[in-house]
Amino acid sequence: MAEMINSLSIELYFRLWLTPFKMILTLYLIIFLSVIVHESGHAITALSLGTKVTQCKLGRPFVLKFRIRNTLLLLGPIPHGRVTYAYEDNALRWKVILATLAGPLAEIISAYVSFSLFGYRLETKIFLSLVCIDTLCNLNPFSNKTDGFKVVQQLKAILKGRYYLDH
Repeated sequence: MAEMINSLSIELYFRLWLTPFKMILTLYLIIFLSVIVHESGHAITALSLGTKVTQCKLGRPFVLKFRIRNTLLLLGPIPHGRVTYAYEDNALRWKVILATLAGPLAEIISAYVSFSLFGYRLETKIFLSLVCIDTLCNLNPFSNKTDGFKVVQQLKAILKGRYYLDH
């Protein structure tokens, strides 16, 4: 009887220890996946509009660095992302706006797809919540480094009659 109680307590101990670890790992993977989807949305849209993507940064600090065609890919363990473009001087501003909005849109689409595929599970709830928070923060037009700020700057230039980047 004592052995049975002891083995049950060991099993319970591992389940309790593993649960927070699984939750932290799941949260980390969801955040990193969200960054990858977001930055891929920017890069794929820019490439499809004929804009060169010079760098794609996924994570910090950079531990892996390699080139895919003309794009330098930098990878690191801490979730963070950035895509750097090489727009031509006469690029239309609407292309910049589309590439900028594609990141948050890709996240929203991926959240919808994950919800459709996996249902209303804990992981999809976390993913949906993070996507909503990230999208709202990222489309903030008042913070200098957000996609929302970049879109507003391009729209202001268009309203002033500057339709190309060289003006």
